[in-house]
Amino acid sequence: MRLGAKSRASAGMGRWKVIGIVLFVMLAAGALVRFIAHKPGGDKARGSPPVTERSGRLTQLTVPIEGMDCLMCAAGLQAKLRSLPGMRNAEVSYQDKQATVEYDSSVLNRARIEKSIQDAGFKIVHPSLRP
Repeated sequence: MRLGAKSRASAGMGRWKVIGIVLFVMLAAGALVRFIAHKPGGDKARGSPPVTERSGRLTQLTVPIEGMDCLMCAAGLQAKLRSLPGMRNAEVSYQDKQATVEYDSSVLNRARIEKSIQDAGFKIVHPSLRP
């Protein structure tokens, strides 16, 4: 009889462990989404396009992308784009299937950005080919 009571207690503890693990995973996923969605620079005043230290004008570009299957795809591509020399900011949206970048056009150009996206394994959807 004691064995049966012990088995039920063990089963109850196992359920709590599973519940704890599920809660931990949910919290971690929420933190990851907030981290990816964070936009560096916050609410800076908007005015004329800022000039970088190299005296080049900043250019903003939005590139539609195919091939992102998850948030981690977007996060990886965002990190790769942010590491390019001359890149001021890069935001990649899995939901919108696009990358929005701000870069110093005296250091970096559109072709290099598009090549970097393609090298990461994604396809660029040109506006004329969009449904």
